Amino acid sequence: MLMFYGKPPLKWAAYHGNLDNVELLIAKGAKQDQIDSDGCTPLAVAAKRGKLDVVKYLISNKADVCKFGVNGKPPLNYAAVEGRSSVVEYLITEEANLNEIDSSGNTALACAVIGKHMSI
Repeated sequence: MLMFYGKPPLKWAAYHGNLDNVELLIAKGAKQDQIDSDGCTPLAVAAKRGKLDVVKYLISNKADVCKFGVNGKPPLNYAAVEGRSSVVEYLITEEANLNEIDSSGNTALACAVIGKHMSI
């Protein structure tokens, strides 16, 4: 698989919210749960960046909503710490575990507080 700065193309497409490229790469066999050099899955990256359309597409194609990256955080915690409320709400509807504790000992709620996003 071609990598760019240690990251697969699907990660870059998710990072930038480019749904057309995400769809194309998955159609061509890109691995949705591949962990990149930062320890993140494409779903975690899209969640962190608030790219809801990409998050929805990845989940509709069976991306694991609870998969921890190497750094020990699930997508829900990334979205919560960044204040991505629409992504947080969607991940919860897709059965992300609200009580999951990441490697820092935080739940999604604690991550929201750390990020100063009290509305979450």
